[in-house]
Amino acid sequence: MQQCADCIQVKNLDDRLSKLEKNNESRSDEFEKRITALERKTDIEHERTSMLFKMLAEIKDSLKVIGDKLEKFSDKEVDEYKAIKVGVTISVLSAIAGLIIGRII
Repeated sequence: MQQCADCIQVKNLDDRLSKLEKNNESRSDEFEKRITALERKTDIEHERTSMLFKMLAEIKDSLKVIGDKLEKFSDKEVDEYKAIKVGVTISVLSAIAGLIIGRII
């Protein structure tokens, strides 16, 4: 065994094994960096998605409030239209009644 320790083949194998170990370490470091970057990116995207859903919920609530206000405004317009219609009808009827009374007297 001692004779083979000095063999060129053993030294070559030892060198190749050392290179493979270094290569694996560098690849392992690279993979760790890439995985860490992906985890950060995923966390950021998750946060952005959550924020977007919160914003959409706020927009939905705002649209509901606006819709309710428009409905109330529309109801007020209808009520005002009805009041105007009643006022015009009473005015016309009063004018007709005035004409009839004026002709009779």
